[in-house]
Amino acid sequence: MSSPSGDEPPQRSVRQRPGVSDESVQHSVIQRVASRTGRSSPLSLPAEGSEHGASPVIDASSRDARGIPEGRGSYQVLGEIARGGMGVILRSHDTDLGRDVAMKVLLEQHADKDAILQRFIEEAQIGGQLQHPGIVPVYEMGLMADDRPYFTMKLVKGRTLAKLLADRDQPSEDRPRLLNIFEKICETLAYAHARNVIHRDLKPANIMVGAFGEVQVVDWGLAKVLTDGSENDEDLAALQTQVSIIETVRSGSSTGASESLVGSVMGTPAYMPPEQAQGDIDRLDERADVFGLGAILCEILTGKPPYTGGRDVIVQQAARAKLDDARERLAGCGANEALVELTLRCMSPARGPRPRSAESLLDELRVWSATQEERMQSAVVEAAESRVRALAERKARRLTLALASTVLIVALGGGGTWFEMERRAAESVTALAREVDDHLARAAVLRGEADFDGAFAACDKADAVVAAAGMDHELGERVAQTRQQISAAVETAATRSAEARRLDDFLLELEDVVLGEGLDVGASRVQRGRLAAFQSAFVGYDLELFEGETDKIVERLGLIGRPVSVAQALDEYARVHRKFGWDAVEATRLTELARRLDPDPVRNRMRDAIEREDRAALSGLLDSGEAYTWPPATVAMFHLALGDKGIVVDIEPLLRACQQRHPDDPVINQVLASQLLRGSEKNFEDSLRFQAAALALRPNTALYWVRSGYAQAELGRIQEAVESFQQAVRRDPAAAWVLGIGHENLLERMDERHWLPATLQIMEYAHQVDPDNLASRNNFGWFLIVRADSEGGDLARGIALLEQCVAADPDEPASLNSLGLAYLRTGRWREALDLLQHSIEVQDQPDHADTLGVAIALWHLDQRQLARDWLTVADSQAPHPVSDASLFWQLRDFVAMADVIRDG
Repeated sequence: MSSPSGDEPPQRSVRQRPGVSDESVQHSVIQRVASRTGRSSPLSLPAEGSEHGASPVIDASSRDARGIPEGRGSYQVLGEIARGGMGVILRSHDTDLGRDVAMKVLLEQHADKDAILQRFIEEAQIGGQLQHPGIVPVYEMGLMADDRPYFTMKLVKGRTLAKLLADRDQPSEDRPRLLNIFEKICETLAYAHARNVIHRDLKPANIMVGAFGEVQVVDWGLAKVLTDGSENDEDLAALQTQVSIIETVRSGSSTGASESLVGSVMGTPAYMPPEQAQGDIDRLDERADVFGLGAILCEILTGKPPYTGGRDVIVQQAARAKLDDARERLAGCGANEALVELTLRCMSPARGPRPRSAESLLDELRVWSATQEERMQSAVVEAAESRVRALAERKARRLTLALASTVLIVALGGGGTWFEMERRAAESVTALAREVDDHLARAAVLRGEADFDGAFAACDKADAVVAAAGMDHELGERVAQTRQQISAAVETAATRSAEARRLDDFLLELEDVVLGEGLDVGASRVQRGRLAAFQSAFVGYDLELFEGETDKIVERLGLIGRPVSVAQALDEYARVHRKFGWDAVEATRLTELARRLDPDPVRNRMRDAIEREDRAALSGLLDSGEAYTWPPATVAMFHLALGDKGIVVDIEPLLRACQQRHPDDPVINQVLASQLLRGSEKNFEDSLRFQAAALALRPNTALYWVRSGYAQAELGRIQEAVESFQQAVRRDPAAAWVLGIGHENLLERMDERHWLPATLQIMEYAHQVDPDNLASRNNFGWFLIVRADSEGGDLARGIALLEQCVAADPDEPASLNSLGLAYLRTGRWREALDLLQHSIEVQDQPDHADTLGVAIALWHLDQRQLARDWLTVADSQAPHPVSDASLFWQLRDFVAMADVIRDG
């Protein structure tokens, strides 16, 4: 480890220049040649043919467009094309070469910001050194008259991939062309990765597609050169002999103003990997771009990026890699299974399963394309053979019919016989039509009764009559029309049924968010997850609550037909925002929608009091006595509002009265059980009884099982508590808070001799339920290690599990720390030190477990003074026995191992 330098970088002042005089203006090359030869050289090619036209000037009067490049009289700035967070792009005309260029100039407000200035210069340097058809070439870099840097680039004409995707009517449209574009994107990124450069902001809006099929990756403003601290460092010497490394002003040192950017989230959340969304900028490598490529491929196949919703929701989804919706969309997109599987691997939450670089992804994509081409060729050959066989069969049938007609004419003979047969034929046709009509009438009746199978069966009978007669094309058409009407009715019924199911699913989803995990859990991370779930539910039902006219949104919500239930969800959605202070504007909007949708005067008085934070009004609602007539949803809303405002009243009688009136309501049973578990007058037996009633109504809610475990632990029923936690894990393996917050709270209710064995049972069960989950595997392995020296735990098994975790994701701090401390137990000091130091490197800040382990390892490697220094750091981070009880107990054996350093 090396500590950053404490030296302050020199402050850069921006030198403002006075207006440039006429005498100091430098003439262009063309002007100088004209002054010598007496004539100019106005050579100009016809304008580029482009289906997209020229890049438009959106602001010809822009203040930046009036700037003058220092020493470049040949540039005529025509106006502003676009503006970003770091620079403005101007359309300029180079009069010497007779071409338009894009000139990017640092924004005036950033001129004194060294970090942004440095990144701006790096973007130009990277673009200037990356020489590939898929990357917009940078022509030159210079200073404007006011000392702001600029660089010029090729003026890209075309449409973005985002525009191409948005113009499709459905995701399957134009898929082969888009996959061809995607392959070119991969080629460009493969080249950049070979030069040790990652883009870090891949998205369809940063892909330009020209009129003649050219594909270019643009906006390299967040690009990073992987020369220090990346996993490529061990191969750097070999790479330097094979390809030239991109160099920027930051390449030579890990210190400088850019360090202030570490830990920030840069990029576009809808397309970024979890490590980037979590702000671990220094951990990013080529696999971050591979995730971005997978996200683009996901949008090509499904029409949407991996994460959708509001900005905050998307950030939360990206940080937690919540890809359930993307997986469902990919499964139903109709694309080739191998291509879908490749997309999912690119977007793997863990970096290990992703292709190592764009080149690896490109190789797999080309193999897939070759396989598809072979299949298409086989299909073409098979279709051609089928057409030949059908043609031969048609010729044979025509010959047979011609012979039969000849025989019939000879047999009929005289005219009288001919007319008699014609009369009989007419009667036969009439009877035939009547029989067909009877079947079609039956089909119409059955269609009206929604018996579509019976209606199609009646059509089959009509078809059989027509086919047996071998004539009357009109009757066949009538049968076909009836079939079409039945098919249309089937589609209409299916649409209605699907809409009904969709509505049911939406209401169940809202109910799960309101009543499910985290209803009254105080942890902000749990509540952030609930916010994301609320947003996902409403957006999934095509309801955007924060945009558009309130009247129209209320009208749309009213069509759902469950105003009280939906208003309850809106109230809870708003409450979470208010409780944690996340977005007061959105909370007000949600309450207004609830008030309009559910105009109940009592609930609206409560909503008013909550919005005004009127404690007296809230307390008065209880004192009035009318609260005892409220339905369960209103009582629960009132109970939670009192808790959020810190108003201490005796709410238990109201909760019990409501439960007696509504014994089968899950929410009132759950709220009452929680109050009896945590309130001032605890009653664990009754809490367990009401929790059991809630479980009987909603047995798959993990929170209810956890609360049951708490009550059982308080009553000394340790094994029952363990089994309740195991049930919570089985019902929802993804509910990480069960093994986090829930497990820590369980510790408070058990004494030391019970807690560790109980924990081991819970963690082992979690691993058995979801053996591929690295977090569960790490937890189980770690607690085997914690237990190893007491009660004869399986140390070797724990180490094996932790080694699997590190192999699957070599940069996961929790696994690195767990395995490092495990190696300390077996005296593998050097290996332990390497793992713990790497754990520190991949985190923003070292934690107590890492620093404590490093001190122990260094001591046993005879680096005594350094070990004492690290122990000082570790002691300053030590957990408190009460507030951090769980961590305190887990590390106690390692604290004892460190005592030898203190004694030495």
